[in-house]
Amino acid sequence: MVAHHGGPPEIVIVGGGLSGTALAIKLLREARQALAIRLVDPSAQPGRGLAYSTQEPGHLVNGPALIFTLYPDQPEHFVDWLTTQPEFAGQPRDAVAQAYVPRWRFGDYVSEQLWQAQQQAAPGVTFEHVQARVEDLDVSSSGIALALDAGRVLLADHAVLALGVFQSRPRFDSSGQLTQTGRYVANIWDCSRLAALVDADELVLVGGSLTMIDTVVSLEKLGYRGTYKVLARHGLTPVERRNPAPTEEPFGSVGPPHTLRQVVRELREKARAIISLGGDWQALPGALKPYLADWWRNAALTDRQRFFRHVRPHWDVFLHRAPPVSAALVTALRASGRLSIEAAIVTGLAEAPAGRVSVRYRPRGSEEECTILARGVVNCTGPDYRWHAGCEQPLVHNLFSRGLVQAGPVGLGIAVDPSLAAVAANGVASLHISVLGAALRGTIVEPGTVVEIANQTSTLSSRLLAVLRVTQAPAALQVS
Repeated sequence: MVAHHGGPPEIVIVGGGLSGTALAIKLLREARQALAIRLVDPSAQPGRGLAYSTQEPGHLVNGPALIFTLYPDQPEHFVDWLTTQPEFAGQPRDAVAQAYVPRWRFGDYVSEQLWQAQQQAAPGVTFEHVQARVEDLDVSSSGIALALDAGRVLLADHAVLALGVFQSRPRFDSSGQLTQTGRYVANIWDCSRLAALVDADELVLVGGSLTMIDTVVSLEKLGYRGTYKVLARHGLTPVERRNPAPTEEPFGSVGPPHTLRQVVRELREKARAIISLGGDWQALPGALKPYLADWWRNAALTDRQRFFRHVRPHWDVFLHRAPPVSAALVTALRASGRLSIEAAIVTGLAEAPAGRVSVRYRPRGSEEECTILARGVVNCTGPDYRWHAGCEQPLVHNLFSRGLVQAGPVGLGIAVDPSLAAVAANGVASLHISVLGAALRGTIVEPGTVVEIANQTSTLSSRLLAVLRVTQAPAALQVS
């Protein structure tokens, strides 16, 4: 990192969700010489991103408060913070630690940590939130130029791509007509469009992940009383999360297997054994955490590809479970007949008479298409990680078209080297661009968890600050 005039070296973080904000906090806390940190994000408040910006109280973190912290060396930091909040006043600490809190409260926590880090930063270490969207990025021998949506240009010494997740956009409504009439909702976070469906008698939800559960929670709170038909590729939906103590040594004294096939086989056998003894198979996910990073790093590319092709949907149900109250809502709706789930692939939508939508789908295992009519359709397919395959974000498109980055090892996200430097199309690791968070999907098996983001920010901040100390850079580029 080499600065280029009278100011301090500058790092620009592109993206103000959890990963980008966590890096800013880490740099502010650990930098000991002059450094300018700019975080560029269009949102009004950094630290929330898509996951933690929802204001719906029923959208909960999908684990107890005890497993959420920005500081791995202080595992109860978030719990400590919650005990100071009015809604937890007087509650036993153990109850607070096991609470599933609204996601916006974790966003509050991250934002407060950012503010505190700014107040406690060393002299000459500064932070600025630039409320804009980066649309293009260019690299030269003198540094980086970032073009913003307002026509402004930022110049910097290093850019960190903390782009978060992008909403999957199936091409169901290519003409846009169904979206315009409100009968197709492409983005579940558009509350006004969801509210417009409250009086419908039947809705089709495409996708069965945690996004679907969030959608049902929102619609029920809005007063929807019709039926839901969920069409999910594998017919799977997250189960209720329980928190038994992790099982001891899930793979025995010999350690984890070396191939995906062996891992899956042994996990199934272990789960059956636990259940046969009256135990809870959910003791397994927590026990796997120490193995995940090394297992994935050492797995053959063919194993990784098989994982995403065949195992990933089952893995998501296994690992990403739903908060108990949310899972209970879905269970009750299924029991009452208001919600049904079918394994199927939606192949198209079309306008139908009487203000309805014709939904074409192919049941799993069948070659024949079926059609049903509904009052509305909601896209619940969740994030899309195949960014290079047609991402609508100008920055992502330009990064790939310029050859500044290449797709990750299984065709997802962005490729990096072990230090999280972006790997260009020519295979060379960048000196100016690094990557964090969801864009590492494929390189890291679960890159978006709070613990994993903390590990990534530790790796990256250490490298950036080490370079800064070595270069003793006296200056940085400025804003034009």
